[in-house]
Amino acid sequence: MALKIASKISGEGEPLVVLHGLFGSGDNWGSFSRKWSQNYKVFLLDLPNHGESGTLEDFTFPRIVQELETWRESEIQGPVTLLGHSLGGKVVMEWALAYPDSVSTLVVADMTPRAYDNHLDKIIQLLLETDLGTFSNRIEVRKFWENKLGDPILAAFLAKNVGDEGGFLSWKLRREQIWNHRKDLWAALDSGRVFTGPTLFVGGAESPYIQEQDHRLIGEFFPQAEIRLVPKAGHWVQADNPLGFLEALEDYISL
Repeated sequence: MALKIASKISGEGEPLVVLHGLFGSGDNWGSFSRKWSQNYKVFLLDLPNHGESGTLEDFTFPRIVQELETWRESEIQGPVTLLGHSLGGKVVMEWALAYPDSVSTLVVADMTPRAYDNHLDKIIQLLLETDLGTFSNRIEVRKFWENKLGDPILAAFLAKNVGDEGGFLSWKLRREQIWNHRKDLWAALDSGRVFTGPTLFVGGAESPYIQEQDHRLIGEFFPQAEIRLVPKAGHWVQADNPLGFLEALEDYISL
């Protein structure tokens, strides 16, 4: 049985599939979807183990993409434009490399094919140690995480992974599966594969995720890749400078 892949669909036209990062959901892209849906049929997906999508025990890039490709075959005829940020960026790269005929255009936001240092164990451990049964509502959970992390914006973002139905709290994030495969999520993509279609890498000019020394590696995987950096933006490039982000997508995703 195919894994459930939750999606929110809007607009008509060529298909545009958007993937969020770790701890996120398709809802993170709602404001952009309203703009893009004027020209595209937009699919905001929840990655496996996130949001309303199903649980995937083998949370590795090949298995994630296998499930997403099965979803695409059932929902969309023909190739799609893919956009992914952070973890979603790694996933859309793998998708294009594994199933190049399924992708017409690739857009990767602030991520590259290389390996990265795992710096999120502290957050995952905090989520694993949080017992929702000790809280009355999501606001209490958010405040607890804010005190632990010292970052109100991050705490509010993480709190979106907690469902609150009349005071009954539940997880929207499969924490154990993410913890078990956290090393896989930071690993480099397997080399020796190429996607030759139109490709854009758009990063934050103040983010460490796309460095000048990464350009050669990007070109080995994606020989048609163009790299654009958005000023006054860090890793959350689309949130830090939304207008600059949209302008950087010109020629790849139109408004």
